[in-house]
Amino acid sequence: MGSLDIKNEDEASDDYLEPDVELFNRETSIQSILLKTELLSSDKIHIHYDETLKLLPSTALPLYNLEKELSSFGIEKFGPTKKRFLVIIIASTASFLQIFSQCIWSAIYEPALAAFPNWSSRSLALLPIWGSIMTAVLVFPACLTINKYGLKLSLLWSCCFLTLGSAVRCLPSVYSSTMFIHLSSICLAAGGVAMTPLIITVSAQWFPKNERTMATGFGSAMGMLGSAATYIVGSMIVSTDSEGSLNPIVLRIRIMSLLYTCFGLNVLVTLLVYLIFPSHTQPMSHVSKQAMASHQSAKVYCSLKILFLDFDVWCLVLAFALSNTMLAPWTGLLPSTFSKLHVPPELSSNMGFYMIIHTFFLSLTISTFAYRAPGYSKEFTLFSRLISLVFLFWLMLMLNFGARMTTTTLVCVVLMAFPYGWCSQSLLYEMGAQLMYPLPESFVAGYMTLLNNLFVDFVYGVIFFFPSFEVKELST
Repeated sequence: MGSLDIKNEDEASDDYLEPDVELFNRETSIQSILLKTELLSSDKIHIHYDETLKLLPSTALPLYNLEKELSSFGIEKFGPTKKRFLVIIIASTASFLQIFSQCIWSAIYEPALAAFPNWSSRSLALLPIWGSIMTAVLVFPACLTINKYGLKLSLLWSCCFLTLGSAVRCLPSVYSSTMFIHLSSICLAAGGVAMTPLIITVSAQWFPKNERTMATGFGSAMGMLGSAATYIVGSMIVSTDSEGSLNPIVLRIRIMSLLYTCFGLNVLVTLLVYLIFPSHTQPMSHVSKQAMASHQSAKVYCSLKILFLDFDVWCLVLAFALSNTMLAPWTGLLPSTFSKLHVPPELSSNMGFYMIIHTFFLSLTISTFAYRAPGYSKEFTLFSRLISLVFLFWLMLMLNFGARMTTTTLVCVVLMAFPYGWCSQSLLYEMGAQLMYPLPESFVAGYMTLLNNLFVDFVYGVIFFFPSFEVKELST
């Protein structure tokens, strides 16, 4: 009887332990799958890893379904979604509208002075300086905002600043003073500071590795397209009547209609971001999820220290900043340079438009090449910069050393020198983000943007304080 009781107790004990053993096996299976996932996606082993790669079982079972197995264990599934195209389109549209709103005065500079007699040319010419000032002050706070509060809230704040800046210049007070125009430029510059880090972060968080360069190139190209749109609108504003004269009242009505339209478009984009833009980002993998979590706690000082001490990053940033330092002031001097060369103003305006369009298509093309051949981004960048350098040297010979040139030759050289220098910027951004992984991509983009602005502002300062450096005596 006692033995029977012992046996029953053993059987009861076995029955009681069976669920624990089953639970242990289940947890072990989950840990095994997660361990294999982490090993495959780890950067510590030098194996080529594609984030779109799906795990396969070690045994060849024809009916094995990993996605179903993971879902049965309650493991979160990762991978690219179709929402990523909607996300990059909305972000690129905001970038397009930001560039268009901020650069519109450069296209209608002369008509604005004629339409508003109380405005001074010096005050209107100082509007672009707010872009550099706000970038230097707000670029790293903007990067912190992106990492801490996410893409949607950061983009929404940027769009709100753009809408506010567009609304301020629609007030009737702008007729008598440029103070509200400068206040508008400050708001527009504050909203535009985060655009480049936002585009880089969108491509890094929403797109797999083999599509990120293409996404960044598309976002950058849309910004260039916004600059090209200002030339189209500028030509529409200055179109003359049947007598060939420009009526200041008509010009004022056209300019104010343009400002009202710009305000309405900014309101529309803000509503699109608020209503449609996803609140949460779908990670590409477990590694992407861990990187996104670490970005939220990233510190500016520690990140900048790592960036500052990395020699490869310095080489990349200097390549980005110095090339733009060489190109940006030349672009700003082109209208006055062409005027001294007696080039018709219509040709100068059309050339600026076609230069931006050429840059737009070149950016998409070189991003496509980098997408097809992901290991050759450095070679594509060097090739485009070499072409730009050759034609820029040719342009300097024509302007400063009396080399023979015609108007057609001058236009062709300009259309080759500048677009090939700008078209590879997206590749440099992506190279910087990959080089400094796992640092936040926005910090890398902000670091590159800040140094680029400082270099360009230095050149403009030299030209302003030492006019002899500017192109002169071109009419001889």
